[in-house]
Amino acid sequence: MKYSVSKIALLVFLVAPNAALATELAQATEQPIATEIGQNPGVSTSANGALVYLPTFFAQFSPDTAADMVRQVPGFAIQEGDEVRGLAGSAGNVLIDGSRPSSKDQSLRNFLDTIPAASVERIELLQGAAIGSLGGGHASLINVVRKTSATNSTSVTLAGSLRHHNIIIPEINLTHNGNYRGYNYSVKVDAGYGDRTKRFGGEGLVDNQGNITQFGPNYDYENVKYGRIILGLDGNIGRTKSKFDFTFLQYHEHRPCHNIITLTGQNTPFRVDSGHDDGKGPDISFGARFERPIFGYEGKLNLIARRENDNDFYDAGFNLVGRPATFTRFTSNSVTDEFAGQLEFARVFGKHSISFGGETGLTRLDNEGNFYENTGAGFILDPSSKSRTQVQEIRSEAFIADTWAINPTLSLEGKLRTEWSRISQEGANANERSYVYLKPRLAINYRPSPQWIVNASIEKVLGQLDFSDFAFSVNLSEGNQNQGNAELRPDQTTQTTLSVERKWGTRGSLKISWLNQDITDALTTIPVFENGQIVGEATGNIPNAHRHGFDYSLTLPLDNLLRGLEIKSEWRYRISKLIDPITNRPRENNGQGERVQFNRFSSYLWPPASFWGIDGEYKGIKDLTISASLELPNGLRIRRFRTDYLVSRADGQTNGGHFRYRDLKPAFSISIRKAL
Repeated sequence: MKYSVSKIALLVFLVAPNAALATELAQATEQPIATEIGQNPGVSTSANGALVYLPTFFAQFSPDTAADMVRQVPGFAIQEGDEVRGLAGSAGNVLIDGSRPSSKDQSLRNFLDTIPAASVERIELLQGAAIGSLGGGHASLINVVRKTSATNSTSVTLAGSLRHHNIIIPEINLTHNGNYRGYNYSVKVDAGYGDRTKRFGGEGLVDNQGNITQFGPNYDYENVKYGRIILGLDGNIGRTKSKFDFTFLQYHEHRPCHNIITLTGQNTPFRVDSGHDDGKGPDISFGARFERPIFGYEGKLNLIARRENDNDFYDAGFNLVGRPATFTRFTSNSVTDEFAGQLEFARVFGKHSISFGGETGLTRLDNEGNFYENTGAGFILDPSSKSRTQVQEIRSEAFIADTWAINPTLSLEGKLRTEWSRISQEGANANERSYVYLKPRLAINYRPSPQWIVNASIEKVLGQLDFSDFAFSVNLSEGNQNQGNAELRPDQTTQTTLSVERKWGTRGSLKISWLNQDITDALTTIPVFENGQIVGEATGNIPNAHRHGFDYSLTLPLDNLLRGLEIKSEWRYRISKLIDPITNRPRENNGQGERVQFNRFSSYLWPPASFWGIDGEYKGIKDLTISASLELPNGLRIRRFRTDYLVSRADGQTNGGHFRYRDLKPAFSISIRKAL
């Protein structure tokens, strides 16, 4: 699939520094680590090459939390880590006191938001040799080092958004941090309710000559309500550094949509299409992390336990005006449990940072799907449609890694991982199989000067199967069915990356990256055969695919125009290619089914400039932060065209098509944070 994503945000900080906080930050005591860099007060380089930012550097921004501070580190962007089973691939690029968070279900921004700025002793930007054994596949890391005794603090944030035809009911966030008998603790409670998106547009059908035969307006909106509590506790138990995290989330989201169809040449509607997606369920997770020296090595043990409950239903109705209305419903109820543990040992030997260890985990999915029909007397179950799928994966991994600091400007990282996996499935498509894969990685970091950074890497990346692809599912609004596939194999990717970064001043940076991926056992939609005939489609493997692309990010300070003014811009481009399993011809890796072909693209409603929004903060009132943003000031139109085929895409006989467009209007958001 070829696509480009661009984003430019104009950030305006109208800062009248919080006097009490600024004084506390400026007076923070810190032993000199190295000589300051140029004319940048509060920025220095440590002996291992890490850039160290002291509170005096961030005082100009009047930060409230560690998240505010990290956002101001030049050239750094938070990466949350992949949403994968297990722990090895889920590590983000933020450390707290040299350790990663113990939970996978809390975002790094959530963790940073619970740390008051006044509790931060320094922030370290780790690159190259400074990363040592902590990299986890990232070229740079941020390490937030807290003061020995945390500062008690409480803050309340109210947020709301004004959107086209809609006002979002404000969200509320309450955060409290403290220290009790040497243990740091945090409590965060947030809740929200309201319409997240509301889109208006049109859709219809065309014949093979491109003539519109049906057309009508459509709209849909997504409504979400949620409540969440996050608890954290960390401290030393004897010589063991310990951290515990707990998260509970209760949510309910639903998305109704409607389309009123009129035949070409007619003035009154003849059909009403409607649908409703609804999902809800509680999610709960627990994480624990322990670190202590063992025989000269730094030992680390991480444990997680998670449960996700998803109770969903999908309604659809295509009803002629004046006729009795009928609707169909597909329900999917699933429970996913995950338990995992990871053990790691690390030690520095001269210029080498060695680490080794392993992890093991168990993941279970229990899914039940049913099909109902409503002809006016309520939804009645079709007994023959009931399906149940139970999938279990036992996964283990061992690894050894070495980061070699060849000299102060050049470092080399080598890592070898071996993964064992056994997947068993019960139900209609019962099956069991095992896999063993090697996952080597080689990366190089070169810093010819503090302003220039070059990173390159090549590695074998193993994908993870989506358990939902094992189960039968339907998309009623599109008329598609996924038959489920018990023969899936994870895709394997040889990935090569290269990035060059240039920094200047205190905040300016430009980063350009290149990515190349050669994929084996690529996953896409494949036909399902029965007695030599195509009877449906499902997710499946094809021999290979390819993808490459470019990224760039820019932070351009404009302090000469207005203090704190800067422009941030991001752009991403990707293009892919594979051999279509139905037509045996090359195509991009986009939405292709057995009887349909999707093409999606977006454009701005007026001038087609890649300008997405303006963000700003005002801190002229003590203990109060007012933030505002304007997203999509020039709007966005999302278009989609689906080509329908008479029998199959293999024979090439088209049967017209379906087009749809929906408009996203400008959105204004405001939040108020009050420190209590």
